[in-house]
Amino acid sequence: MYVKGAKLNRLKKVLCCWNKDVFGNIPDKVKLADELVAQMEVLANRDDVCQEELCGVEAISEVELDMEEEFWRQKSSIWWLKDGDRCSKFFHASVKAKRSRLAVHRIKDVSGVWIDNKEDIEFAALEHFSHLS
Repeated sequence: MYVKGAKLNRLKKVLCCWNKDVFGNIPDKVKLADELVAQMEVLANRDDVCQEELCGVEAISEVELDMEEEFWRQKSSIWWLKDGDRCSKFFHASVKAKRSRLAVHRIKDVSGVWIDNKEDIEFAALEHFSHLS
């Protein structure tokens, strides 16, 4: 058991370094992108050439904001897994609601017809994925 714990600790360190290299400090990146957009807006008001550059900077800012949103969504999920799993009535009700929300209730087949029967959904999924390979 000690060996698994030691391996997991080493893996955690490697993943933390990878996370910093790939994603960096997300809130700082968002703040920097917002400041850059504000600077480019001032320049764009003076010079029409900067409009294209402003569009590019705004797109980068939007990507950073999306990344931050995803970060907080995942963070809240981790919090729930760590602190919320106490076999309470609320926990089980939340899990049941999430399962219901994530369940596939209907799909469109290849001809565009909606299928809502469970067995037909299974058959359509098997049919679709068997033709992919």
